Amino acid sequence: MVFNVEHSTLEGFYFCTCKYWQRIGLLCRHIFLLFKGLKIKQIPELYITNRWCKTPLLKPLIDVSGLDFTSESSIDENKIMLNRLWSNIHSCVALIENNPELLCAFSKVITEQKELIQYVVSSQDVGTGEPNLFENYYGVPAPSVIKVLPSQPAHNKGSGKRIKSAKELQIEQSKKNKRLCRTCKELGYHDSRNCPMNTLT
Repeated sequence: MVFNVEHSTLEGFYFCTCKYWQRIGLLCRHIFLLFKGLKIKQIPELYITNRWCKTPLLKPLIDVSGLDFTSESSIDENKIMLNRLWSNIHSCVALIENNPELLCAFSKVITEQKELIQYVVSSQDVGTGEPNLFENYYGVPAPSVIKVLPSQPAHNKGSGKRIKSAKELQIEQSKKNKRLCRTCKELGYHDSRNCPMNTLT
């Protein structure tokens, strides 16, 4: 079976008679073969739908105030830009590592740019100190006086038990019947196992 691919270079439109794009939503291999012949390195924006991107999945089912899920795409772009920057720097160093003159000149350029960036960043950071960082992060101003109080005492697991006073213990003991101790031969609230005379011997 033969399929025909029609395309418009000006409009960036591509159509294949297999209609894979219309049925599935993906470009077919016939269009990709055309891309290869035309040396097209990137898929046109028209054929990059949201259903195949990760950004729609980041949107919450319920509107949440204060959350911006569209910023994820900008974060990805920053990562790509940073990777390209590191790649360019390493490529430059690899090209001139055996040439002392170029290496010195490149180091001088990097140092000048570093000083310029430090000056720009320091001028932008004027007036932004720790209180402003606190306010930007938490959304409330930092307290002028910080009071740290001790934590509440921990409650151990299990049922609570009230500590009885010595008077209560004496009253409860007086209600008990006295018994005869076989060691000291006296009536009291002890027996031969816990007799006071056992400690004396």
